[in-house]
Amino acid sequence: MNQEEAAVVKSIYTMRKEGSSLRKIAKALNDQGIMTKRGTIWRADGIRYILTNELYTGRIQYSGKTTMGDHESIISRRLYNRVQV
Repeated sequence: MNQEEAAVVKSIYTMRKEGSSLRKIAKALNDQGIMTKRGTIWRADGIRYILTNELYTGRIQYSGKTTMGDHESIISRRLYNRVQV
């Protein structure tokens, strides 16, 4: 993940922590002209996916188990837990 993508993920978590709904976060990103990694507009389900993906905490899921990965975390575990939808 590059720095621009990491910044978007952090922004999503921050907006959610501040109380924004999934749709409001998607609208804010779309209004700023920020596209998804695939080059499409943001939707609430994409925001939900990011907010519920432990990958951003430095963990990976494999065969139903969660373990620490070899990659650096983008957000803290505490923030991840705080924003769960």
